[in-house]
Amino acid sequence: MNTDHTRIKENLYRSLYEGLGESVVSALDSGLVEELMLNPDGRFFVKYTDGTIVQEDNFTKARAEIVVRTIASLNDREIDEEAPMLECELERFSARFSALMPPLSRGTSFTLRVLKALNLSFDELLLSGFIKDSQARAINSLIEKRKNFLICGQTGCGKTSFINSILNRITKLDPACRIICIEDTPELKLSADNCVNLFTCTKTSMSDLVRASLRFSPDRIVVGEIRSIEALDMIDAFSTGHKGGVASIHAGSALQCLDRLKLLISRHPYAPAKGIDELIALSLDAVIVLGKRPYRHVESIVLVKGYSNNAYVLEEIGI
Repeated sequence: MNTDHTRIKENLYRSLYEGLGESVVSALDSGLVEELMLNPDGRFFVKYTDGTIVQEDNFTKARAEIVVRTIASLNDREIDEEAPMLECELERFSARFSALMPPLSRGTSFTLRVLKALNLSFDELLLSGFIKDSQARAINSLIEKRKNFLICGQTGCGKTSFINSILNRITKLDPACRIICIEDTPELKLSADNCVNLFTCTKTSMSDLVRASLRFSPDRIVVGEIRSIEALDMIDAFSTGHKGGVASIHAGSALQCLDRLKLLISRHPYAPAKGIDELIALSLDAVIVLGKRPYRHVESIVLVKGYSNNAYVLEEIGI
């Protein structure tokens, strides 16, 4: 039975390779591709790890459907007019795949994002220009003092790789700590001796896992990405004695990060009617902002010192 399953899987991959085309598959194998993007009109783009985007030959409708349906089959899923959305993993390329078909879009479209999160040391980050000496010292202080902080930035600014570097640093500065790491997709790389990785599934949300993590005796709670109502569960954990927590969120600045965190908290069915800003200021110690222009880097490190007169009291450090 295993032999039959392997044969079926290899046949599906063969069909996928034919659909993507030899040049695209070779580029994926080379490790130089960051993302594939197919638009509903058939225009197809490849984004490389150096940031360049190249338009390749257009996809026909049939070719697009072959790729999407084959990837669905590889994940024991279906995509059709009644269920025209697909989100899954493509294990062989360590990639995340998202697709839409009519009637949700005018034509079949997809993105395939290669998960190439790195696990660089602070020395390597310094050499690459990602962080400055003063910023590295400030982050070391946040870790050693067990401060709770968020990492924010736009898509593609290196948040996951940076969290991996933070985890690497935590392991060196606090080797005895127990880390509970919560993610939608396995991307974070833990080298700590005492750690637990938790992953969401169809019937178990990020919010469920944040609450469950409290029963696993965590010294530090790490949330891969805050996207929804789990923001309140995380802040509750941070405010009830669980120090040294780390999470990431999509936002372009420290203030935008705090505003977005408040918005996500307010969507929770048990969100407090008032006092969310004060709760955030009480629970969160700092925000690290990442930028990607002209290259990926730490843009700023901002302490959250309180909330007064309807405004957050912020102080930039590591300048």
